Amino acid sequence: MSFVRTSLAAGLALLAQLAGPRAAGADVTVASRAGDALFVHRAGAEKIDKLYEERGKGVVAYAFTDAKTLWVLRKAGAGYAIGKVADGKAEASKPLALQIATPGNEVPTGIDVTPGLVATKSGQVLVTTCLGSVPKEGGLMACELGYTRVDDGSNAFGKVRPKDVVFVFGVTKTPRPVALKKPPKGYNVKITRTKLKNGETYTGYTCSGPDGKLKTWPTEADQVLEAVMTPAVNKATWLSESPAIVHIEANGVSPVKEKLYREFFVVDCSTELSSVRALREGLWLTDDTVRKPTGEVIGKLPGDAFVLAP
Repeated sequence: MSFVRTSLAAGLALLAQLAGPRAAGADVTVASRAGDALFVHRAGAEKIDKLYEERGKGVVAYAFTDAKTLWVLRKAGAGYAIGKVADGKAEASKPLALQIATPGNEVPTGIDVTPGLVATKSGQVLVTTCLGSVPKEGGLMACELGYTRVDDGSNAFGKVRPKDVVFVFGVTKTPRPVALKKPPKGYNVKITRTKLKNGETYTGYTCSGPDGKLKTWPTEADQVLEAVMTPAVNKATWLSESPAIVHIEANGVSPVKEKLYREFFVVDCSTELSSVRALREGLWLTDDTVRKPTGEVIGKLPGDAFVLAP
């Protein structure tokens, strides 16, 4: 289930007008993945430099502990190995003896038991593994997690999540821009109830702007499931005045008590983008494109699953 996304072309053209109060300064180091390839790039005020690339080594997850050190969890035969990339150079990986549940035994068939990585504020790196299943709301199942510390080489195992976790691979997102205190002049978003020809009534939005600019969701052209499986729009946060960018959120609960959530970004009440993220010192990441505070394109990053160094 997803919202239909309009072409990015118009939105990216509008983002070229983007202005920020500060000039880009400090570099931003970003790791990303494209298929079986892992990349590390440094984005500066004028260009993007590739620091590292590897292919075909079974990358599963990765996490930074500082601006120069990326820990990488890789598949190794029937097991897994941990290694790190420091200053753009890969160090040898070390095999891990992990406690992992077997689908069909400790957990039901179909549950993903692929390990993950978390990092803490104090610099610890731990591999997370699924040990068994625990019930969730609505009769669903989740994994009971185990934590194996790898940054100090101890491989110490425990079932208690560290209190100072600041990064979880696949969950932690790039920070959003700071919210504006009020909408840009002439713009407004209203939460609306819309009935389509299929007879379903949805809670959506209407974004209106100067010169008759208007974008509404849903419309007959949008692919939506039944209303009970579609989260209701309930929040709009303005992120930028020029161009006018609003972050819209939809929340709900399915008939089986599963939490539903969607987010999307609307530019100038006309175009939807996949993501608009604020980096440091005024740099922006719009989808896979790094931009200056003025909106000018610095370059593109390959793949997805972008992780920023602290």
